[in-house]
Amino acid sequence: MLILSCAVAILREQGVNGYAEMAFAFRAAGFDAVDVHMSDILDGLTLDGFRGLAACGGFSYGDVLGAGIGWAQSVLMHDGARRIFEAFFNRPDTFTLGVCNGCQMIARLKELIPGAENWPNFGMCLYSSILPFSILTIMFSFPQLKTPVPNSKAASPWSRSRKPPPHPSSSPT
Repeated sequence: MLILSCAVAILREQGVNGYAEMAFAFRAAGFDAVDVHMSDILDGLTLDGFRGLAACGGFSYGDVLGAGIGWAQSVLMHDGARRIFEAFFNRPDTFTLGVCNGCQMIARLKELIPGAENWPNFGMCLYSSILPFSILTIMFSFPQLKTPVPNSKAASPWSRSRKPPPHPSSSPT
């Protein structure tokens, strides 16, 4: 099995629109970001060569309430996809990030993820519900740690002493 030391699968589904920005962020942080569509997984592409998995968000399944639930069902109800995700989550050298509908999807896969049994079920948040939407901004840095990413930098790549790389769409003036 070939393990790409810093490869992260940028996972997307029908209608997801945040994958390019997600890939850019991971590349800026030193990862090899690879575009993976759910149809690739359903066709048998494994996650064996990846250390990271980032499930993107933004308008999957038409951005209906609880769209991540439908995305998760496409994994849970497909034996091959279920085995692929379960194998990835059970490896000790991986990490996962879910954003927006991707977060809903990952939360609904908790039965496949060791230690996730107490995770909340992000589902259909109704406007009349308490706290239907929440935003949390955090600043952090990492001390020298053992990480699932070999040769990773110990500090956050966005520390104040380092200027982020320019966005690929920017042009010199």
